[in-house]
Amino acid sequence: MACRIIRNDNNTISKVLAKNGKESRLFKDIVELGYDKETALKKWALVYTPTFKQWFGQGNVDINGEPRIVMVNQDPVFISDSNSTKHATENLGTFTSKKDPSPLLNNIKQRFNLVKKDGNVRNIPYLENAMAIAETIEKKYPGVRAFVLQDMGGDYIKLDVTPHLDPDNIYHQAEALELAERDEAVDLAMTQFLRSIGVKLKEVSEIRDSKGNIIPVIAKADMVNKLVEYAKGKIGLDTLPEEAAHFMVELLQAEGSPLFESMMNNIESFGVYQDVIESDVYQKLYKGDINKLKKEAIGKLIAKVILNKSIEGSPANIRRVTTWWTRLANFIRSIFGKVQSDPYAEAAQMMLNAAVDDHVNVKRGMGNVMGEYYQELPVVKKDKVGNTIDRLNKENENWEIERVSLEEAGLKQPWFVEEGNETERYVGKKDGPYPGKVIKGRVSDAVKKHFWKINRGKITDLSGKQKQLRLDNNEMRKVTGTAGHHTMQELVELYANKKGKRADILKASIFTEAQFNVLEQGIKDLLAQIRKVQREEIDPKGKVIIRTEQLITNKEQSVGGSIDLLAVFSDNSAAIYDYKFVSPSKAAGYVDRITNRIIEDPFNVKMTTYDLQMSQYKQSLEQTYGITKVRQSRIVPIHIRYKTAKDGKLTNQITVVQMGTKYSEFLQQIPVAGELTSFDDINKIIRKLLVRKAAVDRQLQTKKYKAGASFESLKAQQAKIAKQLRVLQIDQDLAYVIKSLEEDKKIIDTKLATNNEFLKSGELNPNYLTNQDLNDLLNDLMFYQSLVNVHDFVEVMDKKKQEEYRIVRDRLAGFIGPAITAVQGKMLERTSDNAQKRGIQGIKSFNLDVSWATTNFVNLSKQTNPYLRNLWEMMDKLNYTKRRIVKQKAEEIQAAQDAFVAGRGIKAFDDLLNEDGSFKSKFSSEYYTRRASAIKSNDYSWFSEEAGNVVINKDYYDKKYKEFRAGKLKALKGKFGDNQQAINRELTKWEIAHDVKNHRKTASINKGGQYFLKPAEKWISEDYLKIQNDPATKAFYDLYFKTINEVEEMYGERLGPNFTAEIHKGFTESAFVNGSFSEAMDSSIENFQVREHDLMYGIRDENTGRLIKQIPKLYIRPLRDKNGNIDSSLKSRDLGKGLLLLFDAALDYQLKSDILPEIQMMEGILSTNAIDVQSTDTFGNILENANNMDTERPKKLYETYQNFVDAYIYGTDLNSKDLKLGTRTSAVKSVLGLKNLHSVAQLGLKAPVAIGAFAAGMFGLEYEASKGTFITRKNLRKAQLALMKADPKMRALVEHLDYYQRNDAQVRADRLSAQYVTRHMTNDKWFAFLSTADRGIDAITLYATALNFGVNEDGMVTRLDRLPENSKNIVELMEIEQNSLWKGTATNVSNKAVDRYKVKIEGLSEEGELKMRNIGREISFKVKGSMTDEDKVLYNQNFFLKLMMHYKSWLPGVAMARFGKQRYSNILETFDEGTWVSYFSNTQMSIFNSPVEALDTEVHAMNVLKTVFLDAASAITDAITFGVFNLNEVKEDLARARFDMWAANNANNPQFSEKLKDEAAREELFKEYLIMKRGNIKAFLMELRSVIALFALLMSISGDDDEDGKMDIRQTYAGRKLYNILNRVYRETAVFMNPGEFLESGRATGIPMLNLINQGVKLVENTIDETGDLLSGEAPYDNKDRTERFYYTFKLTPGLNALSKGIEMFPQQKYERY
Repeated sequence: MACRIIRNDNNTISKVLAKNGKESRLFKDIVELGYDKETALKKWALVYTPTFKQWFGQGNVDINGEPRIVMVNQDPVFISDSNSTKHATENLGTFTSKKDPSPLLNNIKQRFNLVKKDGNVRNIPYLENAMAIAETIEKKYPGVRAFVLQDMGGDYIKLDVTPHLDPDNIYHQAEALELAERDEAVDLAMTQFLRSIGVKLKEVSEIRDSKGNIIPVIAKADMVNKLVEYAKGKIGLDTLPEEAAHFMVELLQAEGSPLFESMMNNIESFGVYQDVIESDVYQKLYKGDINKLKKEAIGKLIAKVILNKSIEGSPANIRRVTTWWTRLANFIRSIFGKVQSDPYAEAAQMMLNAAVDDHVNVKRGMGNVMGEYYQELPVVKKDKVGNTIDRLNKENENWEIERVSLEEAGLKQPWFVEEGNETERYVGKKDGPYPGKVIKGRVSDAVKKHFWKINRGKITDLSGKQKQLRLDNNEMRKVTGTAGHHTMQELVELYANKKGKRADILKASIFTEAQFNVLEQGIKDLLAQIRKVQREEIDPKGKVIIRTEQLITNKEQSVGGSIDLLAVFSDNSAAIYDYKFVSPSKAAGYVDRITNRIIEDPFNVKMTTYDLQMSQYKQSLEQTYGITKVRQSRIVPIHIRYKTAKDGKLTNQITVVQMGTKYSEFLQQIPVAGELTSFDDINKIIRKLLVRKAAVDRQLQTKKYKAGASFESLKAQQAKIAKQLRVLQIDQDLAYVIKSLEEDKKIIDTKLATNNEFLKSGELNPNYLTNQDLNDLLNDLMFYQSLVNVHDFVEVMDKKKQEEYRIVRDRLAGFIGPAITAVQGKMLERTSDNAQKRGIQGIKSFNLDVSWATTNFVNLSKQTNPYLRNLWEMMDKLNYTKRRIVKQKAEEIQAAQDAFVAGRGIKAFDDLLNEDGSFKSKFSSEYYTRRASAIKSNDYSWFSEEAGNVVINKDYYDKKYKEFRAGKLKALKGKFGDNQQAINRELTKWEIAHDVKNHRKTASINKGGQYFLKPAEKWISEDYLKIQNDPATKAFYDLYFKTINEVEEMYGERLGPNFTAEIHKGFTESAFVNGSFSEAMDSSIENFQVREHDLMYGIRDENTGRLIKQIPKLYIRPLRDKNGNIDSSLKSRDLGKGLLLLFDAALDYQLKSDILPEIQMMEGILSTNAIDVQSTDTFGNILENANNMDTERPKKLYETYQNFVDAYIYGTDLNSKDLKLGTRTSAVKSVLGLKNLHSVAQLGLKAPVAIGAFAAGMFGLEYEASKGTFITRKNLRKAQLALMKADPKMRALVEHLDYYQRNDAQVRADRLSAQYVTRHMTNDKWFAFLSTADRGIDAITLYATALNFGVNEDGMVTRLDRLPENSKNIVELMEIEQNSLWKGTATNVSNKAVDRYKVKIEGLSEEGELKMRNIGREISFKVKGSMTDEDKVLYNQNFFLKLMMHYKSWLPGVAMARFGKQRYSNILETFDEGTWVSYFSNTQMSIFNSPVEALDTEVHAMNVLKTVFLDAASAITDAITFGVFNLNEVKEDLARARFDMWAANNANNPQFSEKLKDEAAREELFKEYLIMKRGNIKAFLMELRSVIALFALLMSISGDDDEDGKMDIRQTYAGRKLYNILNRVYRETAVFMNPGEFLESGRATGIPMLNLINQGVKLVENTIDETGDLLSGEAPYDNKDRTERFYYTFKLTPGLNALSKGIEMFPQQKYERY
């Protein structure tokens, strides 16, 4: 009898039975040792493994025959028959000598589906979570390491073992036993299944075909005789499932199932089909019958599903197999007549259950099948290497390169278009197995695509002559590159495979003998390197096979490519090398002009393409050709230079050939495609370096100018990381890497001790650490800290390097930790200093944690943690600065545009645009051609003053040259320290290349010429000469050109002389300007599609979808159509509007870039243990513990901070991953589009909704005014009167502070539109009524608040009660002046992008203006709760929360105004609390913190009820008598208790600690607290009486005096409208007082957008019903059918819904409530 585990219904272990059937004593003993039952079960199972049994023998057992646990020296042990002992539960299972781990690893690979059938690695789909699989493997198999790697196909897992792994480990054996038992179960189940359908099994010594011939197969499925024969001793796990599957397929065909047709039609797309087709055995057995071959493949594929093995193919194919399997289960059910609810469970039961008597239709189904099917014998491989070489040989034999048309190859991708209509592809040879078949893709296509994506549109900017020159030079490089590759190939064949003669190779080459010698030596060195790997790392007796120009293909993906040099080692691993002939630019400073030596790394810009190309080679070798691993994947760079003609054209004369580090350190081989080593410790370091390098590369990409302090710092970082990577990948020289820190140690100490940014001379202090420097230094030190903890690799290092490493490590061990602490301290100090300047304290010492609700539903401006407050202050100041600058730019554009357009509309801009929408260039294209030619040919004279081609841009030179030089000097001083000679030498080199004033000859053809020289007037284009003739046109053109230059400066990116903003044309412009409604509809559809220029999710990695922490650059990426082609017709031609949006985006980018280092510094602090976080309870009280601190890493705070940073800085409006519907439609954008449609349909153009919102807002203002703190009743009346009178000062103040809750830049840009219809027909006009009401409330709020504030002597706004008597308020201090540029519409709506008034407020500083704006907005937030993009809240980043909060965005604000916790508002600079909280904390019930506490007191329950009754009576009395009796004054004892609680929580808060220690100051704070409490209680009572009054009013007009059962007021049109509006006002006002209104309105429930689906369903139902009525002649509306035709059509159509409701078009609308 076998052991059994009995489990309860909830799957927990009930008991374990030993082999004798009795309850296991051993299992119980293990549990009693303190283990849970699941863990105990695993330890119990170990005694049944072969290794344990071999060691234990006939040892000491219990009554059940299981090993007995004996206590020896207080340890539980087992005693073997040789009297040796092993710990019973903690032993890792090492019992015998170590053996080969490969069987264990193969077992793991099969179990976790890490490899395909052919043994090649399998890419893990995203949903399977490769990281989780790797973690599971390492957990289940101690000593086995699983690494998640990436190639072009995605994630895959590599296995390795530690030196301590023992393959005999009994844990592993336990897992192997489980697998063996599972395999036995599958085999048994298939046997039973075949028998259940009447198929017999027969073991035979040999298998014969129908003619009696012996055939080389494992098994045969004989359909006619209902028999499965299998060869004795040859059956495998997949044998019976495959033969069973053949019967299933025949049954499907016999029954005429559509599933059979689906399988037959789709099987060709799976790898298993290819295996069958290429099998000589199957071809012979089935005589080439394609149908039988397909059925064979289908059987094999279904067998894989049964065995749960991996399926080769695309995700779509894998899903298709799953569908087949499900449908197959359904089919079997139909035959066997058995019903199950779960098709998977049913399929399992039908196939795994031997009870076939119930299968009534088996006989019918089995009667129609015929034929024979076989399972081929496994191919006997000579050896792994031989098999790989055979496959490689077949590739070269079967394919050849031919030129094919793009259409023939099915290549319509845009990156092919620029090369013409033909391309080279691999085509199957006529006499091969794939005659005429075209492999569509080449590995190099990925490179083309990458370059197209980053350079698209640039070739079209070139003139015909320029373009031809570029194409000619590219062709020359291609021809010489091909010839160079051929020479390299022949040299390798000569020295590796002894083919050819040296003299013949030299004669046929394009190189001189000296150049040939360079290449020859390079090849010899490379071959020696390969042989060294074979000799020292693999097997000195083994042989490495060298292949050149080896073709490899991936037939499933239809991709092929040639590897320049492939080395296959004796263990079937490989190395691949790709030659790159490069000619780096001298003008860009990569090459020394005299020595032709490469002096700067020219390969960084190409690393992505190198990775793409080599990754595909690597993936194909491992997955298709059986290569176990690619040891080296490297680029072999070869530097060549051409002789250049004067016109810039390259000749075929090669002047320079360099190969190897002898000529330059940058000609060292470049490891790519994530090349790793054989050592895990080193690989971890390499991965960290790769991540750091990618970050630095991204930062450098944003640098327009290759100069300046930040550029020099990044460039130095990039060079250092690149060098460290190569050293680790090539030499594994850990000592070299860690030495670089030792070299920097002294400099780091000096820099950490430096606090002055400038020297006494005014120059930048080279030792001063900027914020960015601190971030980089912390990352460096954390990286180096990981280097001193390397252990395993050190043990196998070369002894000399090992000693060198240990010496350096020991010297640094005591430096790194303190240095990290010092950097964090400096970061903390600087962050604290900056925060204090913004009025924020507590960065170092007072950090409260954040709850889930606070994180997700509280705006950033209202967060109390100092780090979040600091982030808000930074973003608030940034937005203020941006609004001011954008406002000024809008005025400039408006003035120039008005004069230029002069009423002509958008068509006026055609004068400035080329046909493709690009801007007409100021200078001729010939200038750019000749300039490029002069640089290439080193023609210094072309740039001379005498030639008159260029002039120095004096203004720019004066502005930037000193800045660039200072940055270089700082970098040199940091690098060379006190070595002035070296500094002078390098600085002189730099000046020669940059200073066009003093070194014009050399600098003009270097970077200095790029930055500081501009075209002379003689190159003015004909287009610009025409433009100059009209002053207005010239003024607008010059402003546009100047602004583009400003954008280039801010983005750090050259946009070109023809650039216009890449802004998508909208529906209105397409329809009403271009007159194309089809274009307009396309534009609308585009809004629902995935577009590369969309940045809703921030910038995301194309493969993983992860956020790339990079500030987006908007409106500069070319717009593309649905096919991915650049389409200039999509671009808006509304230049003024586009220019302002572009300027706003670039300014946003620059301002964010400026503050990013400080933001990252705070992120660095929060991500470590640099600060403590104080824990709080639900009510915000600090939890007491030993240290009053939570010393754990502040994870919640850090994550909250990160999410806000992602939203503000990196532009992530949504964190949810998007999904595609079809090929391009975005699921998220589609849902959000429907959400907006629902909003427009429900709220668009509905005046009653706006009236209700306005009335609710007015009531809210009354509540605030009743407090008398920030708004008084008197000032509120003045503000209301000012709104009615349209007081200019009210409008002027609102405009001046950009107060309205909208995207100010977008609004100004819309008003800049040159066409009236596009200026005013914007999406927000659907909500014109609502926005008018909203703006009215905002204007009243700000004006009333301004009447209560003045200006103190520091220029800050201050409440008048805190200023000297008779101080003027803000309104009185205002001076306004009409703006001459402003014009309005007939309704006084602004028709221009400028403010109507120019405002000056006496004595008010910029900080004071911002403070006034924030105070007003805080009051508005309390009144109406609206959110803005400026003040973000994190629930909007969650897709589902965003939908849940649809129509509820006001809720957090108004709820916080009523239920918010007690806190100190840093915006209002006073205490704050919810009005309801203030009121109820002022009642006697508030002394009971909980019902339990209340019942535990001596107060009788009746006294409690009495207290509650009296408090309620007081509230109602005050409400209905309007406070005449004043029964709800603040109870000072209760208030004092709550204030003391707040004071205790803030005793260590540096913002209040000193005040709280001083009795007088503490009392002043308490007085402020009492003012808040009194005001809040008054506001609560005002809200209560307002709701009661409105309710009473509604009741009074809801009567039915004539007793006809209908409300009298609703019998007339006017009465219905009045009642609906009043009802709407009541519902808006009573939303908290009357919970029924909250729930009835749908505000508290579900996702409102789901109502749209419901309405859509009703529309369909109504259409069917009304169509029937129309055909039958029935009335469309009666008592039974109260929904008239078109009712739902109008209800779902924006605008029509409001219209039909307004005029009551449908009868039922008379009874609807608003």
